[in-house]
Amino acid sequence: MKVWIDIEQPKTARMFQSLIKMFEKEGLELLITARDYDSTYK
Repeated sequence: MKVWIDIEQPKTARMFQSLIKMFEKEGLELLITARDYDSTYK
């Protein structure tokens, strides 16, 4: 299964952090994108 997660702001990244780890452990194919803002990558 393929999963796409789009990170729009830092709190979204924190919210999805454990879910992303779970998906990776299950071997799912992930595509994670983020908006091009300084605060998104911190």
